[in-house]
Amino acid sequence: MQRLALAIFILSALTISHVLPGAAAQSTDVRAYRQAHEADIINEFSELLSLPNVASDHINIRRNAMA
Repeated sequence: MQRLALAIFILSALTISHVLPGAAAQSTDVRAYRQAHEADIINEFSELLSLPNVASDHINIRRNAMA
């Protein structure tokens, strides 16, 4: 769940930085963070996407919710 929250935060920050005027400094900070942690972000996002998400698979649904 923390990985999903981190991915959402980063995507939100990138989106907001392009929408809000005067957010250039934030955009630079977000870009620097992304560049420094790019491999970790991609790996965590890939792990998230690889989790099975079948509605009838109750065991893995619970496991995915805990991730």
